[in-house]
Amino acid sequence: DGDILSVTADIAALDPGARRVVVLALWSLHMGVILFFIHDDSPKQHKTRALVDRTLDLVVGLLPLAPQLAPMFGDAIGSILGEAGLLGPAASWRPGALKVGERP
Repeated sequence: DGDILSVTADIAALDPGARRVVVLALWSLHMGVILFFIHDDSPKQHKTRALVDRTLDLVVGLLPLAPQLAPMFGDAIGSILGEAGLLGPAASWRPGALKVGERP
């Protein structure tokens, strides 16, 4: 029904690899916002506040869809995070996932 507890339960129901990709994607978004904030020279960080407001709306709307989106976008996101070295020794989030630039 869209409340935070049901969203959390939906994400917890993902397979461990997909759940890790969701968590790392959110962490990456958080790091991006922090980097934006550090370089924001607008008065009272107005640009950062606007970015957070709009991004939060987007993420809250997308999180309930994570279980449906993981099969469609998980390989691409996992590949990007793997190439960045954020998934540890394994280069992909699930066996058989394509790496950036590979074709099926």
